[in-house]
Amino acid sequence: MLKSIYIENIAVIEKSSVSFENGFQVITGETGAGKSILVDSINFILGSRASRDIIRTGCDKAVVSAVFTDLPDSALGLVEDFGIDYEDELIIQRNFSSEGKNTARINGLPVTLSMLKDLGTHLINFHGQHENNNLLDSDFHLRYLDLFAGDEKERLDYAESYKKVRDLQKKLRAMNLDEKEKKIRTETLSFIIDDIDKASLKPAETGGETEEETLLKLRNILYNKERLKESVDRAWSLISEENGALLKIYESSKALSQIASLDSRLESLWKNIDRIYADLESFKDDFRDYRYDVLSENDNYNLDEVEERLSVFERLERKYNKTFGELLTYKEECERELEELKNSESRIEELKDELRGEIKTLRKKAETLTEIRKKAGKSLSEKIVSELSFLDMPSVKFECRISEAEPSEKGFDSAEFLISANPGEELRPISKIASGGELSRIMLGIKSVLSEAEEVPTLIFDEIDTGVSGKAAQKIALKLAQIAKHKQILVVTHLVQMAAMGDRHLLISKRTENGKTFTEVLPLDEKGRIEEIARILGGVDVTDAMRNTAAEMLRISESMKKNIT
Repeated sequence: MLKSIYIENIAVIEKSSVSFENGFQVITGETGAGKSILVDSINFILGSRASRDIIRTGCDKAVVSAVFTDLPDSALGLVEDFGIDYEDELIIQRNFSSEGKNTARINGLPVTLSMLKDLGTHLINFHGQHENNNLLDSDFHLRYLDLFAGDEKERLDYAESYKKVRDLQKKLRAMNLDEKEKKIRTETLSFIIDDIDKASLKPAETGGETEEETLLKLRNILYNKERLKESVDRAWSLISEENGALLKIYESSKALSQIASLDSRLESLWKNIDRIYADLESFKDDFRDYRYDVLSENDNYNLDEVEERLSVFERLERKYNKTFGELLTYKEECERELEELKNSESRIEELKDELRGEIKTLRKKAETLTEIRKKAGKSLSEKIVSELSFLDMPSVKFECRISEAEPSEKGFDSAEFLISANPGEELRPISKIASGGELSRIMLGIKSVLSEAEEVPTLIFDEIDTGVSGKAAQKIALKLAQIAKHKQILVVTHLVQMAAMGDRHLLISKRTENGKTFTEVLPLDEKGRIEEIARILGGVDVTDAMRNTAAEMLRISESMKKNIT
């Protein structure tokens, strides 16, 4: 679950640390107070993109950090795959700078936004106002159905076969060239193979250098040969000549050896300088070896010949847009393709046989997937009708209709949600008849059903109550309280019914000091909750009557929650 979040220099929030608990937590505040900033900050932690514009005016950087505990198994598996150490807490942090630098870390280890997004889907299920619009797009209906069906294994199995079929079809299209195209391609491949062969490229030995790397080092030595010789000879002579460093250090060591036994500190100095003498003696030999091995042996190489050989590599690399190491692999690929073209007739028949077998396998896997979806669709429809009936839509009819579709990576199916909200109306696509308030309740019904099947421990609803009021709003609040019995729920709301039903209430408030705007998030006690609910009820002028009503709403809500099973 989400334990806490720390926000620094994001929009109007200077510094704010917010703690969360289990159960149903409501977040309220005046319009413009900063509720969206809190929601956006949580989204940043989940890997959403952010621009430098979010940084508070006058600041160089912004920070968002969140702590998660009690991770589900699916999240733990990803954390392990990422190589991240985890004990009791998972800390995700993102930093944004005014220069556009954006970094992310999990428990101190740098990660990519893609990794954050993958992990985020296992930590928080986010529902914003825009998600209601997903219900109007039938492409999302199949996604919701698959989530409910729990058919990931079958979908992955099918997707693997689908990819094999597509790859085989691609190979066949490439092989089924007409004679003219085949001749042109054969000549092109033959030319490439011959062109690379003429260069006589030598593959690198395991763990060794390529010929290009060796020649680049040799070119550098040959180009600076005289300078290298002069410097090495000078260094060698300064060590080894009659009055050189080696002799002087030897004499120093000899002088100290005669008195070292008189003082332990002198003995330590003598041992150190004696060790330096031994190292320098070895160093002198290294100079001699370098002069012989590197400089003398390379007398046999000509700089012009090395440059000419390197120019051959450069021409091929530029011509085929490949590195030295990739050129040999590219040649092998061309040889395989050429061989296939020469034996294309028999190879085409082999591919056709293989494709027929894979298509047969694909159809079986698609049929299995369809059967699972149809069974799940019926169960999903029944559960959603039950949920919507509770959410003040007692006469609703709902159907998840599965139809045959063109084969794709998703299967041979399409899914569409149909609804009849009132008695006597026929089932029609949601996009044709559902109002804003109905969409909110349908989405909550789906979320409620899916939450039972998903491991995700935290659900966040950003103004899910849009378009509803009165009894329907009360029912939505009660449903969220029910889900909160086994999930952590965070709800941003403007409705008193929702605010009164929460187990914990967070208030986002805004103030201005010295021409600057500051936003803070405060947990409310019972008195604070009464005042805030009364404000939502009455707006500008809060009366004692409104406070009494707010207190009564809190009492009724507590009583209703006690009856939730």
